[in-house]
Amino acid sequence: QTVLRQGNRIVKVQDYGAELGGPIVKDRLWIWGSYSKPKISLRTIGTAAIPEGFSDLTTLEDWNGKINAQITASNSATAFGWNSDKVKLGRNAGPTRPQETTWNQGKFGPSPTAYKVEDTHVFSSNFYLTGMYSKVNGGFQLAPQGGDRVPFLDTNGIWHQSFFLIQIERPQEQFKADASTFFNTGTLSHELKYGASVRTAEQTTLSRTQGGGYEIAVGGGTSFYAIARDQFVGVEAEYDSVYLQDTFSIGNLTANVGVRYDKQGGDNVGKNVAANRLTPDLLPAINYAGQSAGFEWETIVPRLGLTYALGAERKTLLRFSYSQFADQLATGF
Repeated sequence: QTVLRQGNRIVKVQDYGAELGGPIVKDRLWIWGSYSKPKISLRTIGTAAIPEGFSDLTTLEDWNGKINAQITASNSATAFGWNSDKVKLGRNAGPTRPQETTWNQGKFGPSPTAYKVEDTHVFSSNFYLTGMYSKVNGGFQLAPQGGDRVPFLDTNGIWHQSFFLIQIERPQEQFKADASTFFNTGTLSHELKYGASVRTAEQTTLSRTQGGGYEIAVGGGTSFYAIARDQFVGVEAEYDSVYLQDTFSIGNLTANVGVRYDKQGGDNVGKNVAANRLTPDLLPAINYAGQSAGFEWETIVPRLGLTYALGAERKTLLRFSYSQFADQLATGF
């Protein structure tokens, strides 16, 4: 038992779940869903005053749902939804972070976590089109168990009373269309793929010093006080893309030639921050109107693939490919 108390240890693990699916209307409508709720209970490293350690309780709750529909002989659709919540009571518990300074972690922002709707229509044997819309509501918060009290760091490097509050939202939204067209030009047979998408990704972060400031003991009965205003920032990144790719065959040669265009940019979102409650004269309110990032990043990248079949029986294939890829502009930049 003494050895176990020198490190974090698992107290109990519970796992609940269920899954169900099947046809609702024969050859027309299918449904599927699942639910899970694992629970993990920990005790972390303790201190001399609290040798049994601190509690760290985690619950992971997820549900999924999906519907597939064959609307007509030439049209099919799917809808999908997923909600996930990680609830952690006592995150970062340890010798320097006693219970009142630990975080309670949970979902922050709207639900569900993600959903998608997609429809495919076959207009003819030579042309089909797929449209898709999706939304992701990513976000979480870290709230100190001590609440709105001034955090205090003693001379032993141990925090007391409370800690810092963090709230993050990361919503994303996307519209996308993809199509394929089949046709011939002389002796060449073509499969032309093309599409476009528009996606926005936001990130908003609130960092708050509980109580309006924090205290650091430097010894001899003396403390250093830091007075802090909220940090509240938001960005919105925009990603637009178009691609075109042709696969054609002539004799023993199959070629795949394509090009993709991306335009990326964004804005710093306007935010209002209240004055510090303790010293509003030194740290007054800030009203930021927001502005464009001031630049756009455009890229054009190629795709090329060649396959040649040797001999009349085509038992040997020679392949060559070349591609370039553009990195995604991160919201932090």
